[in-house]
Amino acid sequence: MERRCHCWLSCAGVVMCLAGAALGGAPGYRPQGASRWPASLESFLRGDADSNSSVDFNDVTAVLEQWNSAQSTNTSRTGSAGILALAAHHFGDATGDGLVNSTDLKAVVDGYSAPRAAPQTPEGPGPALERGTSGGELAPRAIARWDAVPNEVIRGDSTLGVVAFHLAGIRRVDFYLNGHFYDSARELTRNPRTGVVEYTVALRGDELPAGVLEFVAVAVPDWGEPRTLEPLRVVNRTGTDPAPALFVRTPAPAPEEESPDDNTSRDEEDGGDERGATRDPADGSLERPFERIYDAAVAAVKAGAETIYLLPGDHLWAGREPGENSVRLADDFGWLTIAGAPGTEPGEVRIVGNSSSNGGLNSQRVRFQGLSLVGVTLDANRSWQAAAWFDGCLLSGAGRGDRSTGFVGDTTWTGGTYATGCTVSDVTTATKHWDLVRGCRFERIGSDVFHNPLLVLDCEVNDVRKDTGSTAHPDLVQFNGDFENVIVYGLRATEVWAQGIFSRGSNGVPDRDLAFVNIEIDARSHLSQWLQSADHLLFWNVSFKGRSWKLANDPKGTTTELTNLSVRDCAVDSLLLDPEIRTGGAQVWLGNEVGAMREPSEREVSEGLEEGDDTGAE
Repeated sequence: MERRCHCWLSCAGVVMCLAGAALGGAPGYRPQGASRWPASLESFLRGDADSNSSVDFNDVTAVLEQWNSAQSTNTSRTGSAGILALAAHHFGDATGDGLVNSTDLKAVVDGYSAPRAAPQTPEGPGPALERGTSGGELAPRAIARWDAVPNEVIRGDSTLGVVAFHLAGIRRVDFYLNGHFYDSARELTRNPRTGVVEYTVALRGDELPAGVLEFVAVAVPDWGEPRTLEPLRVVNRTGTDPAPALFVRTPAPAPEEESPDDNTSRDEEDGGDERGATRDPADGSLERPFERIYDAAVAAVKAGAETIYLLPGDHLWAGREPGENSVRLADDFGWLTIAGAPGTEPGEVRIVGNSSSNGGLNSQRVRFQGLSLVGVTLDANRSWQAAAWFDGCLLSGAGRGDRSTGFVGDTTWTGGTYATGCTVSDVTTATKHWDLVRGCRFERIGSDVFHNPLLVLDCEVNDVRKDTGSTAHPDLVQFNGDFENVIVYGLRATEVWAQGIFSRGSNGVPDRDLAFVNIEIDARSHLSQWLQSADHLLFWNVSFKGRSWKLANDPKGTTTELTNLSVRDCAVDSLLLDPEIRTGGAQVWLGNEVGAMREPSEREVSEGLEEGDDTGAE
């Protein structure tokens, strides 16, 4: 592909360079990182070293004194008081003399109060980073999220992964286990468990403590502010076998009036179950399965069973009658998995019926695996922070005009919603406020595919359009409100009769730290619009194919201010820049292939006003 370079001057007087580059959607793309730079104080001390009830510069000196007195060379990855290990993992060879020793920490101490200059790269000065408004000591902050579902159970070896980006590049991601340093990931690798190119660390179950493990990850950029991720719980049951699974059959049909010549009772025919049978009551075995998912869940929790298998057919969700107790899991339980029985395909085992008409389950942490959920919106116990995980499932509604099917109530499953390896189809809104969506496919969606997502990884979308006469306002990815630390990484969308990426604020609070990486949008009808002020906004290897991309002020009157904006290796048919947009300082545009760059025409302004009139309802 011919490489083109165009230099031009923006309204703010900042030179922007554009150069075409063919990445072919390569996974894990990130630009050349800048030279290493010390992280913030809290990120390497992680505590009050001198015990004066505050974390401040004096703690650096305290660590240096401890280091000199201890003269420790302990570099075990458990981090048992090895000050040398602390410096090696956080700063490396700061002086460049080929050694990692106390001189490196002293260099960090001496330079800590020095002004932060822009980092230098082999090509010359690095990007001019704005302090922004993120509130940290250094800005911008790393963009990073766990690529993992909390409370997963491991039995043997596994991996943990973190997806992380930063305008200046990510230096490394540090992992801590139960408060102690565990390991660092300095390069992007493909996680064998998830298939995502990310920062990974290996877990050996036989070397880890049994029970609940708490991991913390710190994403450290080459320059800027590290981000400490929320703790992630993992349940280690290596060396133990799960309790036997329980089985549930489909509900029995209503009894018919017996023929005078028929002397065989229904109980004798099917062996009976827990409802009214006097012989061989149901016990959850394959021979005597439960009839209600709820009964199986109660028995599973009592027996410590992790899995409930549903036999082929349509199962009602979930059978809990008014007045019956909810199903609450122990902290170290992991997930209660409701799965299709071994040997079945997802389409052969279906959950139908909503909680409002068939009773609920009101359990914590329910994993649906290898089955179908058809036309359902499941309820949960809000006070328990219930979480739902769809794993390898088929989720479907009655058609793209189906507004009532949401699969989970977004106001009741407050512990999070996760989807891995699923197919979602024939609904108006596919996902709403879901925490993690990885490796999923979406088809025939009538409005939003991703409404206010937090993490989208390696997904495919086909056919987004509203029904004729529908009042829905379709968007591939929509943000409405203020957001921080969001990643959309790996997304291919075809037949998109909707806006591609849309963002609008509702309260004037800027977005912070959002990354859109390796995205291809085949837009057929609407442009993509960013109408929200933001600090640290990355668009890397994004293809806006077929329609324009517009960075603009909000038509409702809010002026958009963008700081630390990075657009690299993108393909755009035309880029529309609102002449009144405030850059808020330096913008960085590197490596783009752009068909045309211009101010929007009057027609496009009016079109944008109509397309941008999104209330966030769909």
